[in-house]
Amino acid sequence: MCAGDIPKCLFNHPNLEELNLGSNQLSGHLEDVSAPRSSPLYYVVLGYNQLSGHIPKSSFQLTKLQSILLESNKLEGTVELGLLSGLKYLSMLDLSNNMLSVVDGEYPFPSLPSMQDIYLASCNLTKIPSMLRHQYELGDVDLSSNNIDAVIPCWLWKNAKNSIRFNLSHNMFTSLEKCTPLNPTIRSLGFLDLSSNRLEGNLPIPLISSIFGVASLDYSNNSFSSITPSGDIHINSSIKLDLSKNKLNGDIPTAICGGNYEILDLSYNNLTGSVPACLIQHGNAKVLKMRKNQLHGMLPENIGEGCMLQTIDLNSNRIEGKIP
Repeated sequence: MCAGDIPKCLFNHPNLEELNLGSNQLSGHLEDVSAPRSSPLYYVVLGYNQLSGHIPKSSFQLTKLQSILLESNKLEGTVELGLLSGLKYLSMLDLSNNMLSVVDGEYPFPSLPSMQDIYLASCNLTKIPSMLRHQYELGDVDLSSNNIDAVIPCWLWKNAKNSIRFNLSHNMFTSLEKCTPLNPTIRSLGFLDLSSNRLEGNLPIPLISSIFGVASLDYSNNSFSSITPSGDIHINSSIKLDLSKNKLNGDIPTAICGGNYEILDLSYNNLTGSVPACLIQHGNAKVLKMRKNQLHGMLPENIGEGCMLQTIDLNSNRIEGKIP
């Protein structure tokens, strides 16, 4: 493990192409690159250190740069995303979990790289970066733990249709713009996190066909009030769906049985009525959580060998019957 101040001359080595010093104990400030436009440096990994101070603007003039990962340091100051306009090869950016404030900067940008992975967690964002509107090859996107108070726009789903991971959790999003079709289609989703926002109204279930076999949807800790899909939910991969700690009310719609769930969590809501038999008798769910609702009635009597449940939590309801 490396410790101490980062060498001041490091970025100015004329033949340096890759720099990976992540997960060390390096400290000190990043220094300006003396001739950034002629540097062959294309890969910079300095995440998980103790670096402080500002990110020098010359870092964004490394014209061959493809990846820059500076997450989980003590970097501070303001970073304008407009600085990325000259980095036509840049595909990965991680500024998460520092003390930075990330802003759009001058817009419209003269040109933008085609980004794949963008990590801006805990970057004091107050809106969705405008540059994302012009990104069509997004893979991983993390805008979590910011101060974004807005409606989640339709164009974001459109641009994320091939995304693998999408994290908008721990913000102040209030609603989702009504899109056509009503439920977005995300082809290769592995992870979608909308938890811990201020979202309300109808809860959207995207149509998913995940290349990873299991997709995770986390809508917990919001104010969603209803699950009213326009038709059966067709999900071509296993899914972990967390709807806990919302304000869901009324009966559980039988359309929800169309999902191929590994985990379904409906805990801490205001759901009433009985548990749909299809979730227990013939469902694929291994974990079913419905704690702290107002469910009542009898469990199905003919729970047979087709039941895949390994864990079921029905505490603090008024459900009767026997669990085999």
